[in-house]
Amino acid sequence: RLLPLINGRFAIQTVQGFAIYDEADLTTAIQFIPVEPPGWPNAALSASAEYLIWRDENGRLFVQRLADGAIILEVPGNPNGWDHPSFHLSPQGNFGWLFDGEAYSDELPVVTLYRLQDGAELVQFRGNLPQFTSDEAFFVRDTVEGLLIYHTTRLTEPLYTVPRDEEISIWNIDLTADWLQITKYLRAEERPLVELRDVATGELLHTHPLANDEIRVTLSPDGQSLAVTFKQDDGADSPTVVATGVRLYTVSGELRHEFLAPQISAVPVPSACAGVWTSGHSDLVYSLISVDFAPDGRSFSVTFSDYVATPVTHLYATDSGEKLAEFAGYESLFVANGRTFISLSTNGLVQQWDTTAPDA
Repeated sequence: RLLPLINGRFAIQTVQGFAIYDEADLTTAIQFIPVEPPGWPNAALSASAEYLIWRDENGRLFVQRLADGAIILEVPGNPNGWDHPSFHLSPQGNFGWLFDGEAYSDELPVVTLYRLQDGAELVQFRGNLPQFTSDEAFFVRDTVEGLLIYHTTRLTEPLYTVPRDEEISIWNIDLTADWLQITKYLRAEERPLVELRDVATGELLHTHPLANDEIRVTLSPDGQSLAVTFKQDDGADSPTVVATGVRLYTVSGELRHEFLAPQISAVPVPSACAGVWTSGHSDLVYSLISVDFAPDGRSFSVTFSDYVATPVTHLYATDSGEKLAEFAGYESLFVANGRTFISLSTNGLVQQWDTTAPDA
C-alpha cells in the first residue's frame, strides 16, 4: 500500500512494516517502522507521520507516537477480530476520532474526539463519523436534523445547520478547506443536484444539476472543478455498459473535458459446452474505481477496472485535459504541492511522475 504523508513524504506499507520516503530521493527510506509480528496489520500512518494506529492479536487498539514510541491511547478491542471500536485521523493528523458501535445495534455509535498531541479527550457524542475540512479548521456532522458545522475551536456548539429536507432520500457530502459540497438525491426528481456552499458561513454559492447518466461527484481541493463520473448502457433488458468515464466541469457548470474509460479486450473462457468459447466480460468498457485530485487542483488521477483484468490508472492535466501518465495498478497518491505523483504498479514498481509534463 501507498500512504500519503505531508512535507513531500509518503510511506510504503509492507508485511514487515512502514518505510517512509521523501520525494527528493526514492532510492533510500528515511525511516522504517517495524510491525511485530510481521503481517498485514490493521494499521495506518497519520498524514503527519507522527502517529501509528495498530491492533494486537486480541483486537486491542493502540495509538502510538513515533517520536518516542509512547502509547498515547489504548482501547480494548474485540477479540473476534471485528473492526470496532475503530480509530480515524483528521487530514493533518492533529485530531483523532474513536468510533465505537456494536454491529446490528439499534443504538447510535459513540464518537469521541481526541487531541493527538497529548491524547486529551475533547468531546463525545452519539452519531455518525464526522468529516474534517482539509485544513482542519471545520468539521461536519451528518445528523437526522441535517448537517451540523463546527469550528475546531468550538467543539460543542455548531456554527450553523444545513437542514435536511424531507424530500431528500439521501445526500453525500465532501469538504475542502473552503467548500462544503452536498450532492442531494430527491425522491421526486430523477436528477441529483449538487450544492456548493461556503463552509465557514453556509452561504449557497453554486448549484449543479447532474445529467441522467451521471453518478458521483468529486470536488477539487481548490474549489474550481467538479469531476463527475458517468455510465451509459444500451437500454436492453439485460443492459450492457457501452461508455463510462469522467466529465470535468467548472463549479459554475461549464463542461471542460470528457475522459472515456478504455475499451476492454475480451478474454475468451471455455464454456460448459465442449469446444465452445465465450467472452469473460459482459461490458465493453472498464468501470471507474476512483477519482483523486492533486492538492493544487492542477491534475487528477482516474482509476479504471473491469474486476478481472489489471486495473489501469490515468493521470490528466486539469486545464488542458492532456493525459500525463498511465500505469497498470490502482495504488497512487499526490505529495507536496501536487507536482509529484507516486504510483505503485501491480508488478511492484514504484514510479515518481512530474505532473507538469507528459510521461515525465
